[in-house]
Amino acid sequence: MKNFCKVFLLLNLVLPLYSCGEGESFIQDIVYNVADEDVEVGVEFNNYFNLELESSIPILQYGTLNFIPAGRETGAIFSFSLNMNILNDKDILSLKKTRVLPNGSPMTNYVESDLLWLYLKNQKNVHPSFYLGTDVDDFYIGAAVQFVFIDEQFPEQLTITQRFRDSKGRLVGAMTIFGPRLYNNGSVRDYGGIFFVTNATDLKKFVEQDKAEIRSHGVSSAEIIVKKNGEDYTISDNELRELIKKLNKKIKEFNKSQKKTEDF
Repeated sequence: MKNFCKVFLLLNLVLPLYSCGEGESFIQDIVYNVADEDVEVGVEFNNYFNLELESSIPILQYGTLNFIPAGRETGAIFSFSLNMNILNDKDILSLKKTRVLPNGSPMTNYVESDLLWLYLKNQKNVHPSFYLGTDVDDFYIGAAVQFVFIDEQFPEQLTITQRFRDSKGRLVGAMTIFGPRLYNNGSVRDYGGIFFVTNATDLKKFVEQDKAEIRSHGVSSAEIIVKKNGEDYTISDNELRELIKKLNKKIKEFNKSQKKTEDF
């Protein structure tokens, strides 16, 4: 990749997630690189979402979806890279278009057009997929990852979405944690997971706007939207606290299972 302009945005989001502590959120950092034909975007989680998962999943021959475990000074990182020549691939352009998550719930309305949905090769306990728009002048890119530990113990088709902005108030993306979709008998049809989406056209524009300026860090605002089956949903402080506690416990169990697998 060449002629990259790097922007490091320390997203100190101000969403209080109760059991996570006041003023904290799942995301603490986002890094993006934008060039003429290539885009790289990475999200760093805070220490309440530290998956011990290391993987690089090909997006055909056009890029990768990556997981990097937490380090001493960094949280776990979820990132993807993509070459824009993917839009010249007729097989890609013939994919199903959608604006729904893998659990059947609508995406955040940050996404304003239907996206191509590309299923990627499943990993053990992880089901990834990639989304991309077809308009280079309004180019959305995103990824969803379903985890087998977000199962029937979590609220069906619940979505908790956080939008994030840079210090200049510019919207740079959204992340959704989504619950599973169940069969009538209560068993899992589609596991829950995480979905991250951004607009590469906007990111490139922000890079160009900031070229001659000292880049500031921090966040001017943060938003959270909770829905269930696509409808606005009110969740109490206690419910949210218990949900976050349950998710944290599941992540720890997942990490232990990953370590046992590595030991063999």
